[in-house]
Amino acid sequence: MMTEQNQGGAVDVSENNQALVATESSVENRKDAQRVDCPVPDNHLQVWRTLLINGRRTTVRLEMAYWNALDAMSDAMGVDTRTLIAKIDKEKPEKAALTPRLRLEVVEYYRRQVTELRSADS
Repeated sequence: MMTEQNQGGAVDVSENNQALVATESSVENRKDAQRVDCPVPDNHLQVWRTLLINGRRTTVRLEMAYWNALDAMSDAMGVDTRTLIAKIDKEKPEKAALTPRLRLEVVEYYRRQVTELRSADS
């Protein structure tokens, strides 16, 4: 189950598109939430993932489009997404935040892809 944040509070979305919707005041107390059918969240909504990276537990919040891109990048590299994120974390400057660094890595990866495609067409 994924936890997503939108303007109305948190939403846990299961694979069958049923969501546990909670207002911000009831996020901690899930008994106040109600189940509703909803479409799969759009790519612009943010999703939290809690990961064990380089020996520490960390929570990363990214838009679904970035998670999809990181999943595709890791597949292309033959590693799992957690391993890719751990590699990015190790290579980033010490005081740099992980979430913006992940966004930059996605942009740079796809920028390289476009450059390679343009070079191949020339």
